Amino acid sequence: MDIQLPNLRHLRIFLAVCYLKSTVRAAEHTQVSQPAITQAIAKLEKQLGIALFERHAEGMNLSTLGVRFQRRIERTLAWLDDTLIKLSPQLAQAPEQLRKISTTQLIALIAVHDWQSFSAASRALNVAQSSIYRSAKELEKLLQVSLFCKQVSNTSLTSHGQALTQSAKLAFNEVRQGMLDVGAVPSLHIPEIRIGCDTVLQDALLSHAILDFEAQHAPAKLSFEEQAPHHLWQKLASGQLDIVLDDSYQNVPEDTFAIEHVTLPALTFACQTDHPLLSRPTLELDDLNHFEWVVPSHLERFHQTLSELQSNGLIAPRHILHAQSAYLTRTLVLNSDRVTCLYTSQLAQDPALQPLLNVPTSMRSQPTSARLLTRKAWLPTDTQSHFLDTLRATAALHAPV
Repeated sequence: MDIQLPNLRHLRIFLAVCYLKSTVRAAEHTQVSQPAITQAIAKLEKQLGIALFERHAEGMNLSTLGVRFQRRIERTLAWLDDTLIKLSPQLAQAPEQLRKISTTQLIALIAVHDWQSFSAASRALNVAQSSIYRSAKELEKLLQVSLFCKQVSNTSLTSHGQALTQSAKLAFNEVRQGMLDVGAVPSLHIPEIRIGCDTVLQDALLSHAILDFEAQHAPAKLSFEEQAPHHLWQKLASGQLDIVLDDSYQNVPEDTFAIEHVTLPALTFACQTDHPLLSRPTLELDDLNHFEWVVPSHLERFHQTLSELQSNGLIAPRHILHAQSAYLTRTLVLNSDRVTCLYTSQLAQDPALQPLLNVPTSMRSQPTSARLLTRKAWLPTDTQSHFLDTLRATAALHAPV
């Protein structure tokens, strides 16, 4: 965890006081002493660095920030409790058992899942292995279900353990979002947006959206992760990413993600400014066959177009080098007579590359689209919402008129 999360027990007490507007009534409802209720709220407010309630003689009312935080915590516990009760139905009739499940126990579960052993999990969390093991076993005892499978070289999770891990990750991400909502994370004083996207799409669309966003809004901490699409989807599903942008043709789990299409620039061919092709008044398809090509390996839109042209006998390049990075593509093009294929918006960022003029109609590309993926029922922060709106507006500039 990159920030210190509140204890789940304190969050449950917080909601009880929200609904009942009194520490006395909350104590009766939760069967926890009033001093313990008061202490839990005080600890939570201290940890967040904000006042969650306005105290009055007639009771406790939520502050403005308290209302924002309540919304997130309701979502957190709804997700988590739904999974816990499905795994252990007796908990539906035993709320006191639910209240015993702690943040520490669930963090231990997540760590064992991610690191596949108790020893590796203890090193990752920098706590004693015995503490990880004890927390994990206490959780199994409370749920009365098996969560772990001990194997020869590692520790895996049962289907119950995997389901709870996924739910816990989403729940903790929602708490984290809530802390960001109310400005309660000093280490993340600048709002954060975590994006999964390959370098090609970062250059083609995201870089322009970021510049537009920064011109209109307060700075935000943007982080990018590049992996195969299915790995990015897994991280998005568990709350480790906020947004995924991809242009792949792989099927996306529509029951998990909200899918939106945003327009990408057209594709065009490019070369270095001294390329011999640029001296020709017109460009024929056969001209491109006499030069080697280098293209980003992840540019799936190009590969589909190329396959169609090849199947129709319209083009047969001498050789195609698939580069793993935009930097390698650019270096090879600028230092040879190779031809590349890029989004038109990328050319505007790199004056050392020159688009091939008079490209035949059959080689031109119309604007296509990428998929903008978010989790279903995801509630973005204000900053994340502003960024999404800017991204949509930037993409709309490429849409056909």
